[in-house]
Amino acid sequence: MRKISIAALVALLITPLMFSVAVQAATTDFTADANITVTGVTIDATTGATVDMIIFSGSTTESWSFSSGTFSVTNPGTFNVGSSDVAVRSIQIDNSGIKVTCSGNGNPGTTQITLPTTAATYTVVPRSNDCGGGGVSTGGGGGGGGGGKTTQQTYNPTTGELTTSESASAAPAASAPAASGDTNLANVKSDAASIAQSLKADIAARVNKVVDAAQEASYDKSIVSKVVASEPSVSSAVREKLVSFVTYGTPTTTTLGAGERGGVVNSFKEAFGRLPASDTDWEDVVKIANGRWPGQTDTDREATAEANFRVIYKRAPVRTNARDDAAVVVMAYGLRPSGRKLDSEKAAIKSYEAIFKRTPETATAWDAVRAIAYSGATR
Repeated sequence: MRKISIAALVALLITPLMFSVAVQAATTDFTADANITVTGVTIDATTGATVDMIIFSGSTTESWSFSSGTFSVTNPGTFNVGSSDVAVRSIQIDNSGIKVTCSGNGNPGTTQITLPTTAATYTVVPRSNDCGGGGVSTGGGGGGGGGGKTTQQTYNPTTGELTTSESASAAPAASAPAASGDTNLANVKSDAASIAQSLKADIAARVNKVVDAAQEASYDKSIVSKVVASEPSVSSAVREKLVSFVTYGTPTTTTLGAGERGGVVNSFKEAFGRLPASDTDWEDVVKIANGRWPGQTDTDREATAEANFRVIYKRAPVRTNARDDAAVVVMAYGLRPSGRKLDSEKAAIKSYEAIFKRTPETATAWDAVRAIAYSGATR
């Protein structure tokens, strides 16, 4: 995939103008006619790690610039930014080094953060943690699909020149855990409560379906029975919830097929050694399905994931590095992506087979494939 490198045009970008008036109407000298990729924005000053940011189509401003990893916007109108990079957990907007606002990057590639319209020069700061503070970002995982083309643009505010290129679009990777107030996280919690507490008719109604006993029986035999096969006993209440989740899904998991929803439950089971039963368990199942870091963690599971990381990447993971941490989390808990990339998955399967000398069959093996395909970690 070809991508415009904004860094290559740094020499052409101007320093934002200084204004004697503190507040004035935002101007619209620049309008993004399509999504623009800003390449190489610094996310970690210590390691020098960078990510790609997006200026969304329709954004207006007097000017914007990129220099030495810093992405700045002067006198924005309606100016929306985001990132399809799973390493970006939240996006902060600064003015003169002071935080003005911060929002979670709940759905990488689609979540948009709008800059203030008060006249000033703002810095767009991608973060590998939530707006509230600690932690590092997580990654996504999952299989194929995606495609099409997207138009990329680079704007030179000095000359007014807009360079346009067309490239294959990458489906957004799994969503990172959201900051407080993120709409998707609220929906995840609502979905989990529905599965854990509601009757199957209500679960089906939430996704505009009606109870289908024949479909339930089919999925119970073909999917759920495989998930519970290793369990010595499964209560009827727990099994009914599994069948309901696999058959009907929830508003935030309908993009996954029934088989993949069963796979999500299997990832939870392998991570925590049990089937989901409590409200907390189901919240983590839905979080995994949405590519979010589960609230529960398992140190042994993460240690195993770190060991697999060493085998795959021939080095120890640096957990403060967003992409390394993403790989470990995906392998440990099986986070799914919000979008799938077939070519990446096919390549990841070949890599897995070359490394481990076997085809991926278990949930743990497929989680490793997802980590290779989507985390961005490298040797």
